[in-house]
Amino acid sequence: MADRPLHALLDPVREEVLKAVKFLGAAASDEVAAMCHLSHGAARMHLVTLRNLGLVEYGRDKALRPGRPRHLFWLTPEGDALFPRAEAGIADALLRSLAEVVPGQSADVVAHTADVQFEKVMRSLPESRWLPVVERFRVVLEHCGYFPETGRAADGQHEAVLRHCPIWALAREHESLCEAEQRFFGLVLANDSLGLARRQHRLRGEQVCSFVFTVPGDETTAAEQAPRREVRE
Repeated sequence: MADRPLHALLDPVREEVLKAVKFLGAAASDEVAAMCHLSHGAARMHLVTLRNLGLVEYGRDKALRPGRPRHLFWLTPEGDALFPRAEAGIADALLRSLAEVVPGQSADVVAHTADVQFEKVMRSLPESRWLPVVERFRVVLEHCGYFPETGRAADGQHEAVLRHCPIWALAREHESLCEAEQRFFGLVLANDSLGLARRQHRLRGEQVCSFVFTVPGDETTAAEQAPRREVRE
């Protein structure tokens, strides 16, 4: 296991309990107690704390033999996300290899990832296709982890300020991902909007990324809108 702490709120014992749940996959409190050399009561107390932190979940296992089903603990997606992952490093290696092996086609391949990602997200959020365009845009961006703040810009256009960038670590090295990202946003908006444009860009040194667009038939003008909000530091 890594030496660095998994979570700032975990003491060493609770971290070992979390690692035990990860190792076992889904485990009863007595199994965690045995693996961590704790009493059953102590292990259960730490597991309840981890559950309160949203890092593990609790429920009944299906009985495999006659008798009462066991109660098991397993990691939530938030708990699992604390463990080291290699996706970003692998993606970086793939993008660098792509640029070296097929330099003339790498931009097209990266752009195509927007299409693939769009289809994947729409399979996860099928009902979002029928939402009004601005609501659909917000729902999809929230699903993808952008923490969007939607509203109106001073010129009356719709604006989405992205408080988080899930691809930031890679985009700093591979700016073509930003172009693929904008293509993905355009696919989400489909034909229900016009003129999607990036207004702020973290790669230019600004605090956030933001996008503006207009909706056909939307007659709202800048004069009818409240003053544009300031971007929070």
